[in-house]
Amino acid sequence: IAFKNKASYQAALGEAHERAGRADMAALFYDEALKIDSTLLDVRIRRARYRVRVGRVSEALDDVREVVRRERRADALSLMGDCYIELRQGSAAVRAYQDAIKVDPGFGEAYYKLGRAHHDDGKAQQAIQNLRRALEAGKEQAPWTADAHLLLGYAYKQTRQKSQAIEQFKRYLDLSAADAPDREEVKRELRFLGVEAS
Repeated sequence: IAFKNKASYQAALGEAHERAGRADMAALFYDEALKIDSTLLDVRIRRARYRVRVGRVSEALDDVREVVRRERRADALSLMGDCYIELRQGSAAVRAYQDAIKVDPGFGEAYYKLGRAHHDDGKAQQAIQNLRRALEAGKEQAPWTADAHLLLGYAYKQTRQKSQAIEQFKRYLDLSAADAPDREEVKRELRFLGVEAS
């Protein structure tokens, strides 16, 4: 395999380690790639995601800010929102998710994260609006789809929209893994709403 330069080679090694489940090793190669060429924005995003996973959120935020400074990308803005959530800066997270949507109005993940942030902040109507948009954009195939249905169920319940809450809770049970931690709670919610869950 021919690489344009040593930075590309280091980045490729990082990606290989990441695919193999060796995130710590991947991060070392990403560091090396960025020392050689700091303009590799995809590598900077990968490193930022790693840093969030290991609790180095402030460093991740620095990486993401650098990406956004060079190019306003929806994935970077969404990751910026994730950093702000981890730092318990909810209003900054909401702005970052909204900015991601402005950059890419079809970016379902940003709608999902914005809906989740509104849900966590007790803003059920805004949660419903954004979670519905997320599901429309994600077409039921995104990794967060089951969780979006779960949050919609709770938001509909909070706004006393019983039939919609039941529908969303049932959809969550259809999509979630058999050992998902929220399944039993959702079954209790359905029983509370007068529906026997299987």
